[in-house]
Parts: sequence; C-alpha cells; structure tokens
Amino acid sequence: MPDDTQGPVPDDHAASGGQPAQARGAAKGRRFASAVGLLVAVALLAGLAWILYARWSELQAESFRPSWWLVVSTVVALLCYNLAFSAQWRALMGAVGVRLSTAEAAGIHLLSQAAKYVPGKVVLLVGKVYLCARQGSDVQLATVGVVWAQAIVVVSGAAVVICASLLTTMPEIREHRSLLLVVCVAGMVCLHPAVIRFVVRFGSRLLPGHTRSVSMSPWVVLGLLCRFAFTWVLYGLILYWLAWRLHGMPLRHLSDCVGIMTFASVVGFLAFLVPAGLGVREATLSFLLSAYVPGSVAVGIALTHRVLATAADFVGALLSLALHSYWQAPAERQAQSR
Repeated sequence: MPDDTQGPVPDDHAASGGQPAQARGAAKGRRFASAVGLLVAVALLAGLAWILYARWSELQAESFRPSWWLVVSTVVALLCYNLAFSAQWRALMGAVGVRLSTAEAAGIHLLSQAAKYVPGKVVLLVGKVYLCARQGSDVQLATVGVVWAQAIVVVSGAAVVICASLLTTMPEIREHRSLLLVVCVAGMVCLHPAVIRFVVRFGSRLLPGHTRSVSMSPWVVLGLLCRFAFTWVLYGLILYWLAWRLHGMPLRHLSDCVGIMTFASVVGFLAFLVPAGLGVREATLSFLLSAYVPGSVAVGIALTHRVLATAADFVGALLSLALHSYWQAPAERQAQSR
C-alpha cells in the first residue's frame, strides 16, 4: 500500500512559488532585452569616448571652448525646456480628461525624467500613470494620455525634421524625408480622435463598471502637434547654443541644428531597448554634425550635450522631490499631516 504519511507531492507550479512558466519566461525576456539595451548603450558611448580620446589633440587645435558659464547656462536652458514640455504634456492630458495643475504637471514630468534611464520605457510610462493616479486622476484616462503622448512626440518630431529639411542642404536628412513623411501620415491616422475614442471604449470593456469617453476634435490634435513641435524647436536651439559656444557654429546653420537634434532624438526615442537613447542619439548626432564641424568636435558636442542633458534631468527630478509638498494632491497632503 502506498505511504500517505508524506503528504501531497507539490506539482511544478507550486514548486515554482506559484509563478507560471510563461511569466518566468517573460521576465527572463525582459531582463535579456534590458541587458542588450545596456550593452548597446555602453558600447556606443565607449566607442564615441575612444574617438574623443584618440583625437584629443585635434579637438584642442579646433578651439573647443567649454566653460563653467556654458555648463550652467545650458543646464538651466534644458530645465526650461523640460518645463515647457510639461506645459504641452499638461494640455495633452487635459484633452483626454485628466486635469492637472501647472505645478502638478511640472512635478510629475520632472520626477519621471529620471525613470527614462531605466532600460525600456515601462518604468517611465507606469511611473507617470502612477503619479497621475496619486493626484486623483482616472487610471484608464491617464494611461491613454501617457501612451498617446509618446506617439505625438514622434509624429511632431518627424514633422519638425521635414520642415527643417526644407531649409537645409544636408543630404543625410533629405534622404530620409520620404520616410519621415510616411511616419507623419501614419501617425496622424493613429492620432485621429476617432482612433483614440475607439481605444478608450475598448479599454472600458475590459474594465467592467469603468465607462470612459474622450471628446476632442481633429483641430485639438493639430494644436497639440504644433505645441510639441515648439518644444522640438526649443531643443534644437539649445543644441545650436552649445555648438556656437563650443566651436562658433555660424548662424546660417541654426535650422540645421534644429533638424539634426530632432532627428537624432527621435531615433534615440525609438530605440526603446536603450535607456534614454544613450549612445544611439549621440552616435546619430555625431554623424550628422560631422557635416558641419570636424569629427572630433562633433563627438565632443554630442557627448557634452548628453552629460548636460542628464544633469538637467536629475536636477529637475531632485527639485520635483524637494518641492513635492507644493504639487502633491490635497488628499495626499492631508494623509501625511495626520
């Protein structure tokens, strides 16, 4: 007779702590993708750093002129850019029904910028939705707004590059104009209010008892695209300021800098496995800038911009944390005061 005193034998599911094999496989896949993204970023940045080191004498001969004034002014300009972006993001969230004050939108956006340095964009997106929910916003609408913002960023960036390419003679950008036009057209279709309403209705069916609706016109979408295009232009102006102060970039290349910075940023943004587009954006930026300045100077400008942009992101996140009591929700403030 079988011995029943040993109790039931645990099956594979129980032995694994209740975690299905499929979930474990997905977790391993995410870790592998994160590792690949980090390796790509490290390899690209190391390659650019080696180019800079090997051509250091050439860089000095080209009158590469960094200064503390330039560092401080550029970081402040990048912080202003982040605040301008938060204002456009607030308008977008309001269009889908998520009401945030100016202080709340700025605090959420600045704080979430530190999360983009985590491989993949999941932490960034989830973090923004979580912070919106902490402010009392509907989770479903906040999710729609946060994801929708990613599409608007790409489409508005492609539109800015196309407009900038009309004012530049740079063949590298002109060659990709047809592809960018396809991205714009496809993006406009995906951003159409009817598509957004369908997504919201579909999500409402998955959440019983949570019926949500989004009401907006195509003119609202067009207005949002123009607002985000303004932030892309501002970002390009900061690159020109940096290139002008470091190497005396002529004013006639101002529109080129706007197109180059936007194109490189969109490429880095689409490299979703690489945290914050590290290395990808700098490699693209160095390649495009090398048509206007020596290669060593192009790499120096790209790496300097990355260092200062990263510093601005974390300074903004620290300021958001330090001023959290000014933009947190009233309910949260009351709970902490008890």
